[in-house]
Amino acid sequence: MSWPTQQEYNEAIQGPSICFEDAELRSGKVECDRLGLPRPRSGNFATVYKLQATGRTWAIRCFNRQMHDEQERYAAINAHLHKVALPYMVDFSFLQRGIRIKGGWYPLVKMEWAHGEPLNLWVERNLHNPSALVAFSQSFITMLSALQKASIAHGDLQHGNILVVNSIPRLVDYDGMYVPALSGRISNEVGQPNYQHPRRTALDFGPYLDNFSGWVIWLSIFALTINPKLWQTFRGGDDCLLFKKRDFEEPHRSALLKALESESNPQFRQAIDMFRTVLGCPMQGVPAVDGTLYIPVVSSAPTLNSGASWIQDHISSTPARVGGAPDGKSAIDWLVDATHEVGPPVHFEEQVGVTRALAYLTIALIAAAAYIALHVGAPLLLLGIPLAFGANLLLWRTGYQRERPVSQRAAILTRRVELQERIRVMQQQIADIEAEKQRANQQVSVRKAASVKTQKDLLQAEQKAHGLNDARLQSSISAAIQGKQKLDAQELKELSALQNTLGKSLASLAQSLGSLAQTEANELSAILKSKQSSFVQTKLQSAWIAHAQLPGIGAGYKSRLTAARIFTAADVDYRIHGVKGIGSQRAAVLQGWRLGVENDAKSRMPKALSGQEENSIRSKYANQKSSLELQINAQQRDLRDQETSIRTKFSTLRIPYEAAIEAERQKHLVERQKIVDRFNQQQDTLGKNLRGVEEDAARAVEKLDVKQGGVRKEMLGLQFRMLKAERDLDRFRGITFRFYAKRVLFS
Repeated sequence: MSWPTQQEYNEAIQGPSICFEDAELRSGKVECDRLGLPRPRSGNFATVYKLQATGRTWAIRCFNRQMHDEQERYAAINAHLHKVALPYMVDFSFLQRGIRIKGGWYPLVKMEWAHGEPLNLWVERNLHNPSALVAFSQSFITMLSALQKASIAHGDLQHGNILVVNSIPRLVDYDGMYVPALSGRISNEVGQPNYQHPRRTALDFGPYLDNFSGWVIWLSIFALTINPKLWQTFRGGDDCLLFKKRDFEEPHRSALLKALESESNPQFRQAIDMFRTVLGCPMQGVPAVDGTLYIPVVSSAPTLNSGASWIQDHISSTPARVGGAPDGKSAIDWLVDATHEVGPPVHFEEQVGVTRALAYLTIALIAAAAYIALHVGAPLLLLGIPLAFGANLLLWRTGYQRERPVSQRAAILTRRVELQERIRVMQQQIADIEAEKQRANQQVSVRKAASVKTQKDLLQAEQKAHGLNDARLQSSISAAIQGKQKLDAQELKELSALQNTLGKSLASLAQSLGSLAQTEANELSAILKSKQSSFVQTKLQSAWIAHAQLPGIGAGYKSRLTAARIFTAADVDYRIHGVKGIGSQRAAVLQGWRLGVENDAKSRMPKALSGQEENSIRSKYANQKSSLELQINAQQRDLRDQETSIRTKFSTLRIPYEAAIEAERQKHLVERQKIVDRFNQQQDTLGKNLRGVEEDAARAVEKLDVKQGGVRKEMLGLQFRMLKAERDLDRFRGITFRFYAKRVLFS
């Protein structure tokens, strides 16, 4: 079955009472354009129509292509959304028998019409209203946090799927949504590319799907609160807010990122630095934009209270936070640390003048001892050289260990080792959780495979039972059908014989009547034509050349024509060419004059016979026609009577056979319904068992997703702490014993 085109949807939806099965939609009225045609809103995945019904407004989403598991997906999404009841969603229903087109039923989604403004249009209207942008940003982050806590990912966050109502976002289009019950499946779409991770594929399908697009939307609004001109410069609203897919694929070549990095706002520049880090993360490793993020208040915007701000925490010039986290390391410290700039290199702090003097003195004494030992012959003096070297090294080592930067570097190294071990443990935890999820999904897959096989066996058994029932019916009614067929053949034979006798006679009479009518019509036409010809000829004969005004033909030429016995228009024929002086030009004048007289006569000639003339001719044929019509009517009655008699006779003879056939068919239908009920019950039991397994697995996977998300978030924090430790170690590059020895010897 081919999928409907948009034109077919347009044609069908013009009749809601016919095309819909849903009772509410059948009473609705579809929104039309100025031409009175349905107004579609087309997308990649569905065509949407607006429909008013029973005082409510609905969005009717008709799919542009077929999905193999759309019913299961929408059932899972609907169940989870009703369970969590978030205010950012709209009510919807998936209708498997949604719309009828050319006799076939196709699914649709009946969704409450969300009254709001698409995000891109709302942003453009509020470019110079930073307080509105800030308010929306806070609501947007709150929504993302709520979705994350509910283990939901929309899957295609972009301007067209986010409607703004009083600075509050509402989401539409749930075709690619992730809920825990869908864990283990692949995504049926990869989202709008200007909002999605550049390496996203259909295999990416989990609660992390909205993290990257959340960053893109939040950062775009942040940028526009600082510099609204970016909207015109980078063609905001052109299927995007600011960012395009190429900005994610080649950030080092992105003119937008370079422009954003040149902004004077230090908080925003550090946000861009963080986004560059996000661009380097794998799809599943992108951190969520949660409630710890907010857009700092600009000069014209009112002050907003917020939670802990990762931007404010590390800007010394930023005012203290309102309602911030308590002192100590919070869950977002990794984000704060990652945005700190690297400090200056660390140097040794202790004075080494005495140590250096002792070192130089030791070197002098060693040189003197060596000289004496070689020239005086006192080799025992050489034994003191190693002791002197050892004493100096011990002194240097003690001084090195006393340096505060040495202990600081050691602490960082120890912290790095601890972080590495903790990251390794968390990576193993993530792998173990993923393995548990895979085992849960594998168990469901095994049960599904077994269920499919059982279902196939049930279908085969049902088909076999229906086949046996059909065979019993055919066997029980075969004798009755044969008897009925014999009666049908006899009835056809008698009806054919009747047609060959009385039917042929009736056809002959009808043919005679038609011939008589044609003869009458021909005579009427011939008399009318004769009358018209006589009228025209009379007019030609009464048009005298002598009285006519003919250009170039005077009295002399008219006398010559009269001498040639050409007196009237009726006489103007080939003979005029034989008259002296009547050349081709004057002949044309005469012929034109005759034609004018003739045309004038034709316009005045009678168009029909008089009533008396017509009645005279028709009366000549009336008796014959009447006689034929009487014979035809009589034979038609006779034919009908005999035909009715034959049909009645055989209809009566067929009654016993038809009663026997109907009785057997009723038995067949009863048995068929028993078979259907029996196998439907088995199918329902099988389906309930499988749904129970799927629901148990979904709950288990949901818990694992939450657990894994917590571990991932903590591990990301540790990874960024590791980055900070590595950057701090770069500052201690000169804090080694080798550099300390150089400092002692060479300052």
